[in-house]
Amino acid sequence: MKVLICWNTAAAFNPLADWLLKNGHDVRIVMRSGFDVGDCTADHPAGVMVNSATKFYRECMSQVRKFKPDIIQASSSIKALVLVRLIAPRSLIVLTYHGSDVRGRKEAHPESRLADFVTVTTQDLSKYGVWMNRSIGSHFVYRGGRKPNTALMLYHDNFISDQRKLAKDWCDYKNIKLTILDRTKADCQVIPYHLMPEFYSQFEYYLEFKGQTGDNYALSKAAMEAFCCGCKVIHESGPITSIKLAKPDEYYSLYNTLKRASIFVATKRFICALWYLGVMLTKELFKKRMVER
Repeated sequence: MKVLICWNTAAAFNPLADWLLKNGHDVRIVMRSGFDVGDCTADHPAGVMVNSATKFYRECMSQVRKFKPDIIQASSSIKALVLVRLIAPRSLIVLTYHGSDVRGRKEAHPESRLADFVTVTTQDLSKYGVWMNRSIGSHFVYRGGRKPNTALMLYHDNFISDQRKLAKDWCDYKNIKLTILDRTKADCQVIPYHLMPEFYSQFEYYLEFKGQTGDNYALSKAAMEAFCCGCKVIHESGPITSIKLAKPDEYYSLYNTLKRASIFVATKRFICALWYLGVMLTKELFKKRMVER
């Protein structure tokens, strides 16, 4: 089986790519270097790196034409779906939504209808697609060197709300030394992906404070990785005592199921893509005329 992965948010598809390569399948991962935190895709044997949005879309199109994948695993690349569908009407597209891609929208992007199957990585996004939990790389295990009474928090501006003050107050109350990596800052310390297990292993706690309330919360991939490295994960709702991880072959099983059903829908997908392309061109033409006025 040939699998093309377009975008690799936080190394979400590294375990899948590892499993596919190990079992004799062909896989390629197209990713923009500026968004590849810790070189998680650049260091992968299947990684294909580009450095701009235009080059990313061009590379995706080129890989579709030359590689001729059976499965196109799309993520955070909605704009490319129309062109991908027109170029490869017989390839199966699985679109995966991550939290910040769609959280807060009333419904999924209209272009998502071009995909053969839509999945989401966290349970709170289930209204946008089928929840399939993430896999964690097998190298995420405790490596030793834990320092008692230490806590780690990774902060990003796509959190529901800024909970850094809550994290500081919690640590002050518990007399715990807190380390916050603010990924919104250009000078934020970047840990290479392959060294993250050693980094997590230094801390006793991992604070998953993102402004989530209620029971329908979503753990970040970083929290799951920290848990696998022996950290005590603390969510706003309380301590996390167990996590559910997916196995990489679950996606492979999905791909096989879709391949068996694909023969009946190829023509319908192609016509749908033509319609969406027409809509996009009409919108662009309308915008151009409005500017000229």
